[in-house]
Amino acid sequence: MNALIQASHASETEMPEDEVIVTARYLSLNKLNAVKTPTPIIDVPQSLSIISRHQIDAQGFNSIGDILRYTPGLASSQGEGHRDAIIIRANQSTADFFINGLRDDAQYFRPLYNVERVEILRGANALLFGRGGGGGIINRVTKTPNLTHNALILKTAIDSFGAYTIASDINRVLTDKTAIRANGFYEDLNTHRDHFTGERFGVHVAGRFDMSDNTSLEASYAYLNDDRVVDRGVPSVSVKGAPDTPLRGFDNTFFGAPQTINNGTDNTGNEDANRTILNAHVANIHAEHTFLDTLRGNFRLQYASYDKLYQNIFPARLDTSSQRLTLGGYRDTTTRANIIAQGNLIAEFDTGSLMHTMLIGVEYGNQSTQNARIDA
Repeated sequence: MNALIQASHASETEMPEDEVIVTARYLSLNKLNAVKTPTPIIDVPQSLSIISRHQIDAQGFNSIGDILRYTPGLASSQGEGHRDAIIIRANQSTADFFINGLRDDAQYFRPLYNVERVEILRGANALLFGRGGGGGIINRVTKTPNLTHNALILKTAIDSFGAYTIASDINRVLTDKTAIRANGFYEDLNTHRDHFTGERFGVHVAGRFDMSDNTSLEASYAYLNDDRVVDRGVPSVSVKGAPDTPLRGFDNTFFGAPQTINNGTDNTGNEDANRTILNAHVANIHAEHTFLDTLRGNFRLQYASYDKLYQNIFPARLDTSSQRLTLGGYRDTTTRANIIAQGNLIAEFDTGSLMHTMLIGVEYGNQSTQNARIDA
């Protein structure tokens, strides 16, 4: 820009004026679930990152942790080896996750097979999201049926450790106003770490029906099963007068209890001491209606149930002088059911030279949780 200005000053009468066309895109309710209103990027009162489906596929992202490695202002913590855990604007959280703008606060690893994009807002979000969100939120937007064309996409990937993924994406147009879409995946887990293994699979089915030019209805159901070894990594080494550092020379060593206990089973019927099992069901209904060109509304109802068990045997204390390692452990079970209903009215109008966007919203949430914890 400086070079262009200097050139125009040097020969102002000789250079014709160039027409510069600036285009902007609105992050509308249909494009950005997290903001809830049609808002230009420049007016979003937070630092914003949008990771599209194209970027997810191009960079081979398989998890929230993969995305965080390439997103400024965020970091991924260990999450005790069994859940997504983020550090966003120096706030650590395992609960500030949303799906289609609704709370998704169970503790598990979130897959990306059925995600259209991931929206990350950095900065306090209590006004739009209620409790939590002190450092920001991560919102996943799921894939929806397409009314214009059929599609069949199959993908597979394998890495050098033998882990592999198979995923499918099928869209079928039934009528000019009805379509269905089904996504599924299976993942076999493996790394360089001794004894680490596991598998997970999921399916997501969604249907769309346009009842009129102004009214649309979508319904979806997703199921996720995750069964894996919990690996807490290597212990830290404490040196007087210096910060703790990871133990060196044991990159592949599993510090836990991979062997079976109690002759092959414990009292919950799970064979492995370091293990996590998740079964999650999420059902969603979404309706939108345009009342006027300047007034529209939407309603979303979500039911989610999570059945989670994790057993963690981990290095508690390392005595470097005697080369002895003390292990600790616990077993945690959680059963949770969430019912969340949310409705929004969005109006856009002018008063003189001032343009206004008004949001009126209401949300009802009911969470029922049963949790038990037993320390070793």
